[in-house]
Amino acid sequence: HQLDIIRTYLGPIEEITAYCPPKNPLQFYPENVPGNVTLMLKAAGGAVCNFQIFHDRAVTYYRQPNYTPVYHQAPGHEFNISLIGTKASCYMRIYDEELHLIKLDHDNKENRFDRTEVFSPNHPDLSHHDMRGLLLNFIESVGNGGPAVDPAEDALETMRLAFAAEDAIARRGTVNLKDYR
Repeated sequence: HQLDIIRTYLGPIEEITAYCPPKNPLQFYPENVPGNVTLMLKAAGGAVCNFQIFHDRAVTYYRQPNYTPVYHQAPGHEFNISLIGTKASCYMRIYDEELHLIKLDHDNKENRFDRTEVFSPNHPDLSHHDMRGLLLNFIESVGNGGPAVDPAEDALETMRLAFAAEDAIARRGTVNLKDYR
């Protein structure tokens, strides 16, 4: 989900750099899965995105009996994305259903708050896990003779980005997206 949103706001990605600790403190995770990751994504136009994933600070659902907290309220379980461009920046707090937009005022050497866009009310899981809604949209579109909601080319580009991100994490370094075409 996150990579699709980043692609939507950032545009074509050129490069991904991964920063992560050498060892995951969570012994029940596979050895090759870091406890946390910071990905820096650089767009072809020069904008950058900081995307963080935390496994080692959020409550987990790998418990018996089945542990099901309200994830959007669970401390440490966050879905936030920061995008910084040359003219503006935004901070998305997906679980809070907010997008904060900031204009970069170069002439006056300051950042100016522009607005907050609120995309609620949605059930917390529907902000990024609305599988039923996605399936119904697909069925409706195809049933009416339309295309798939998300074209295959778009899905392929997101998968390229996902594979590149995984390689950057495995290398704990930088990869160039041109190597995934």
